Amino acid sequence: MSHGKSGGGIGIWNILLILLGIILAVAAIGMYTSMNKKGAVTPTPTTTPSPSPTSPTSGPVTTPEPQPAPITECGMYVTSPYSNNPQTSPMTIAGFVDGKCHWSAFEGQTGTVTVFNDKNVALSPEIPLTAIGEWMQPVVNFSVKVGYSAPHSSKGYLLFSNEDASGMHPETYKYPIRFQP
Repeated sequence: MSHGKSGGGIGIWNILLILLGIILAVAAIGMYTSMNKKGAVTPTPTTTPSPSPTSPTSGPVTTPEPQPAPITECGMYVTSPYSNNPQTSPMTIAGFVDGKCHWSAFEGQTGTVTVFNDKNVALSPEIPLTAIGEWMQPVVNFSVKVGYSAPHSSKGYLLFSNEDASGMHPETYKYPIRFQP
């Protein structure tokens, strides 16, 4: 005579394990789709407060000239320098990454940049692009001042490399620049 359960029914533990598996699968799919969205990211612009209409001003208020939109390569956005403005050493390089196409931040760094002339000669060492503020966000800003040696040409480029901790998704981006004679 057997005192055990019959083998024909599904136990409560089996049902709980199946439900747990379904919940984990749905969560994994949700994380994957949220990380791979291809929508446009618009960074939050910084604004300078203007004088209020009731406060006295010392002269006419001038409207700043519109600045060009950031130059992009899937996931990498360069806001400075503008490629058509001649550069002198040192130059400030700024922009942001948005996590697309393997351009993201890791341990406070968004990648590296090197200055080259149009003959592919490196004019600077590889410089880390340090994240500004919290680096564990979808959009991470960076800014760095880079000094470089004499270019001996009027054109060149910035070579950006992504921060690829895994080593499985290396990305680079050549950003054209001009040097001041």
